[in-house]
Amino acid sequence: MIPIGKIVGVHGIKGFITVKSFTQNPEDIFTYAPLYSKDGQKIYELTLKHPKKGVFVCACNDIKDRNGAEALKGIELYMMADQLPEAGEDEYYHSDLIGLHVQNMDGAVIGTVQAMHNYGAGDIVEINYHPDHKTDTSQDMLLFNKETVPDVNIKDGYIIINPQDVV
Repeated sequence: MIPIGKIVGVHGIKGFITVKSFTQNPEDIFTYAPLYSKDGQKIYELTLKHPKKGVFVCACNDIKDRNGAEALKGIELYMMADQLPEAGEDEYYHSDLIGLHVQNMDGAVIGTVQAMHNYGAGDIVEINYHPDHKTDTSQDMLLFNKETVPDVNIKDGYIIINPQDVV
């Protein structure tokens, strides 16, 4: 399951919700219908009403009043991973990177990819170092670019880092 949005609020008294999209093109969230709860058990059918300053106002399932919409606030919306298109050359889904081994430029395994972040200025890889790796901290956040991460090998389960750009 891949998180692609979140119900962030309500709109009006007729049961409409506001949805924040995590997709690169925000409106693409509607192309992955239906959307699911994290465990895949609950289905959310969204009907776009109109965009509103960074979010979308939507009808959801059979919700007809504000109380019903309030109950959905905070729910993350997921899609099935098999719905994703193939990543292009030198493109990666964050979910494919999390858990990969982290190697230094000499090929020694020094940690694992803990998370990927993007706060608007580009991707950042969060690394948990192994206890035996000598560093001032047990974690680092590095820019995810060709200079800092010169090699990504999802098939063999590792990335190589050249940690020059600590965030």
